[in-house]
Amino acid sequence: MFQQVIVPVDFSSVSVNAVHYAARMLAAHGGKLRLMHAVNTAIPDPYVPAYYTMDAAKEQSASSSAELETLARSIRADYGIQVEAEVIIGDLSGSLSDQIQKHRAELVVMGTHGAENWLDRMAGTNTEAMVNHLDCPLLVIPDGVVWKPWKNITCATDYSGAEESIAESLMAYTMTEQPQMLFIHVSRPGEKVSAFNKELLQQYINRNLNLELQECGGDSITATVLETANTRKSDLLVVQAMHRDWPDRFLHRSVVKQLAAHPTLPLLIIH
Repeated sequence: MFQQVIVPVDFSSVSVNAVHYAARMLAAHGGKLRLMHAVNTAIPDPYVPAYYTMDAAKEQSASSSAELETLARSIRADYGIQVEAEVIIGDLSGSLSDQIQKHRAELVVMGTHGAENWLDRMAGTNTEAMVNHLDCPLLVIPDGVVWKPWKNITCATDYSGAEESIAESLMAYTMTEQPQMLFIHVSRPGEKVSAFNKELLQQYINRNLNLELQECGGDSITATVLETANTRKSDLLVVQAMHRDWPDRFLHRSVVKQLAAHPTLPLLIIH
């Protein structure tokens, strides 16, 4: 299972719920939880002296440190796991990337409320901004969702050739659960897929009784994938984030961001 897990905290109910989700997961399988809070030093007014902004950031950092450590103590007491807490002065994206490298994190867990209003839809949420900027898997937790073992997993696929390694990783993550795993491909008119990779995936599935492949059409890839996962009552939805040099792959940035913006169940984004 994951041994180093980072959860960014902004002290909202959404982020605290993500902390509890990660804590329950680690209590069941072991590992260390790292809570981090980023204090942004962006200068809102160019006429405000930089030293004033830094002083304000340091003051906010001290206040946030006390609040974050209170949360950490509560999590240690409730779940009996290792918890470390750190407040960092800097933007969330850069600070989180640094923490991943520093602690060799294997997973980032972030809470999300989705794109609830026009401002979120225009600017995007923090969670969406992280999708293509992390070097480790990102687990997106909708507000109010409570951890339970990943026994039923739905994986979206476009026959990238990475499906077998994803399945093997998930088997390792879930340890003794031996989950039922569905790979779903939503086809589009005129799309071209790798027949070779598709055959490799089918052969792999044929060797594993708890795996299956489903192909279907749909007007919306996002809606079809979510509907399938919800119908199966999946504990986890998995997608692979594609890099920008693959614009024609259906699981490109926009689809992954749509799923992150409108989650109905935990979403694991693998890079």
